[in-house]
Amino acid sequence: MKSIFIKTILCSTIMISILGGSIKVKADENIQTNSREMNEQVITQLTEEERLAGEEKLKLAEEYAKSKMRLRGYGSIRTLSNYQTAVQQQWNWCGPAAAYNATNGVRTQQAYAQDLLTNMYDSTPFPGTWAYVLNTDKPGNNYTAIWASSYSDWRAKLKDAIIYTIDNGYPVIADCRITSDPATHLHPGYSYATNTYHYVAVVGYDDRPDIIPAEVLIVDSNTAQSLPIKYWTTVDKLKAATQELGIIW
Repeated sequence: MKSIFIKTILCSTIMISILGGSIKVKADENIQTNSREMNEQVITQLTEEERLAGEEKLKLAEEYAKSKMRLRGYGSIRTLSNYQTAVQQQWNWCGPAAAYNATNGVRTQQAYAQDLLTNMYDSTPFPGTWAYVLNTDKPGNNYTAIWASSYSDWRAKLKDAIIYTIDNGYPVIADCRITSDPATHLHPGYSYATNTYHYVAVVGYDDRPDIIPAEVLIVDSNTAQSLPIKYWTTVDKLKAATQELGIIW
């Protein structure tokens, strides 16, 4: 089990203080170029504009959930088909691999490592450039990042966000912190991992009445032999794993 800890702890989410405002990019420029022009500016919290956009989207997800309940259709199951199941090619590329899997391999992991600033900082910042990258390569969903710590009812927000996004045909990226607490173990293969920061893609959910608690389908790029590339875990575990960080949805 020691190898699991070594492989996953290195794929961490960098936490750096803000150096300035939001990322400004031109639509006709390559994201890699924009990243170099940022003077190593890494956004590790949302701007007010981004926060408000996330709040508005959460309202849409909540209303969508309520409408499904009224139509007796909330207890359902859905999995996406347009995604990849690739393992990460470098020790710190869980973010780029999650992007590669979520976009069905629109670009290479190397390209995502550049555009998500992974190569610049040896880990992938959150929220960083995630929303811009996903909206560029998988347009139509209006991807936004939200911090879990902003909500006392994070489990409900997380579940609504996943169902809303996947029902619209798009995956979710989850930024996880897996600790010694079993509540954060997305899969039993993480049993001995401690303080493991790791990005995964969420590509399905099962909220049928006989599935308690509700479950989500994870694509996990970790290379540990005890971890399958794809597995079901509970919303409760994903809630606990993302509680300090968040999702891009």
